[in-house]
Amino acid sequence: MIRVTRPTRMPAMLSSRRARKARGTLARIVRGGRRPKSTEFEPLWGDRVVRDAIWQMQHKKCCYCERPRDVARESDIEHFRPKAGVTNCGDAGYWWLAYAWTNLLFSCRYCNQEHKRNHFPLIDETARALRPRDRLARERPYLIDPSKEDPSQFIGFDWVGGNGLLVRPFGRDRETGRGSRTIEILGLDRLELNMERSELLTLLQGITAEMKAGQYFDRPAVVHRAATKIRETTSAGRKFAGFAREYFRAADLGEYVAND
Repeated sequence: MIRVTRPTRMPAMLSSRRARKARGTLARIVRGGRRPKSTEFEPLWGDRVVRDAIWQMQHKKCCYCERPRDVARESDIEHFRPKAGVTNCGDAGYWWLAYAWTNLLFSCRYCNQEHKRNHFPLIDETARALRPRDRLARERPYLIDPSKEDPSQFIGFDWVGGNGLLVRPFGRDRETGRGSRTIEILGLDRLELNMERSELLTLLQGITAEMKAGQYFDRPAVVHRAATKIRETTSAGRKFAGFAREYFRAADLGEYVAND
């Protein structure tokens, strides 16, 4: 995961008459004494303009596993706070955020449907918002929102313990355990991801060796070439940029890491 910047201007569909009508329908259902079913939400978040805006915001990658995904194939528009129900939380469900721009992310179908699903645990469950008037700011979610937080503060990577065959994520914050819980809930430690990350190691090691040699022998052209490679490899649109950034920072080359 990497930090992404959400545009302040939301797609027009989310503030359209259709969206207002859809929210009104949901409110009437709730006033009638029950929680809306998944089938009762008009899927306006699937509008191509909305989907494309979120996809571009996330550099055309899944917000969780950081693998590039096509805008319309094998991908979902993910509700960070689940709209219809929260796993193991009774009647909880953030129906009033179904069309909220700040609650939408772009996820690959595997991360969303096989792992994230309706999970949204809080550090303090008594602070959970159950209705629109409740303050979301009181909540302390275990899950990291990459559009509001820097995931690198909570999740690190180990490429030594896997003998070069696996690159595994680990939680940094022992006090709250948010990194570890995020990894667990999203399945970020699954074997195929660990193996795919490891495929970057040879490239990263080669660039590091080139940079160190350029610095040692005082070869500005070599340093410049290696610096360009580091920025390209760690740019936000690259697969597993979060891991690549941590690798170079660990090699004391953080000054060359992309910050987009």
